[in-house]
This record gives sequence, C-alpha cells and structure tokens, in this order.
Amino acid sequence: MWRILLTGLLALVLLACTPAAANERPDAARLLVAQPTQRTLSAGTLIQGTTQDSLFSRSNRVGETHTALVSGDVKDATGQVVIPAGSRVALRIARLAPVANKTLNDGQLALEVTSLTVEDRQYPVSIRLQSTPHGLQGRGVTVRDMNRVGGGTALRWVSRDMVVPRGTLILFVLAQPLTVATR
Repeated sequence: MWRILLTGLLALVLLACTPAAANERPDAARLLVAQPTQRTLSAGTLIQGTTQDSLFSRSNRVGETHTALVSGDVKDATGQVVIPAGSRVALRIARLAPVANKTLNDGQLALEVTSLTVEDRQYPVSIRLQSTPHGLQGRGVTVRDMNRVGGGTALRWVSRDMVVPRGTLILFVLAQPLTVATR
C-alpha cells in the first residue's frame, strides 16, 4: 500500500514539474518585464545629441526639419535609463542666415526641438538648446556679385555661410519634466 501511495505521490510531483506546468504559472520576473513603466526626467536634465546632417545657410531653409541622435543614455535620479542612446530628436530650423558682410562676426542660426522619439514613441517636449556650434565658410566672389555691387565693393559685401557639420555635438536642456513609458 505504501508503494502505491509513494508511486502516486511521485507521479503528481513529476507532473507538477513538467515544462508545460511551469509555463502556466505566472513568473514575477515575466510580469515585471511585460508591463511598461513610466520614468520621469526632471527639468534641467542635460541631453547630448549629434546632428545627422550638415546644415548650410546657402542650401537649407527656415522650416526644414533635421534629426539629431541622443549620444548616450540619459538616466533619471535613480540611475534608470529613461532615454536610451540613439533616440531621435527632431529639429526645426527657426532662423538661418549667412553673415551679411565681412564686417559682421556671425550670421543667424536658431534650431527648435519639436519632438523626441524613444523606443518608437514620439513625445512632444519643451527643450532649450544650448548654443549650436557652427562655423563660417566664405562664399567667394561670383560674377553675379561683381555685377550687382561693382568690383571693389563686392569684396566687402560678400557674405559667409553658416555651417553646422554632420556629427556636431548639440546640448539640450529639458525646460519641463518629461515622463517616458519604458519597457
């Protein structure tokens, strides 16, 4: 009789330990992974990004959109990643003009952040851009310039283009807290 009871008990234990039975029980770790959580970055959080395209005042226009990629993981106060490296930042050219003449030191350049894409989810954001590093590139004097203003004056009048090379590091600062759904 003991043998029958032990055999039956052993059969129940083996049945409960089969892979099919293990998959039916919810595992706490699986539940945590499956449910998205929300993480928040506070206002003032610094985000570094790099431009994916070059900008030239000669060829680009106000209103065009460009992309920057987040350079490194952005973490919240607890050290959890909120914005992973490679997330996309959409930039809109708000102001772009070359240096009008050689007596001026700089042209006009203003970029606005319109959205941030994290794990295929787009978030509207309020972000301030720190100054955008850029350079100036001489245009040279063309025949059109010479005809327009006269030979001697053309050398003083010729403008220089504003240039932001591809891969330029841009610093963004959150103006308001940002809450992101993470997996």
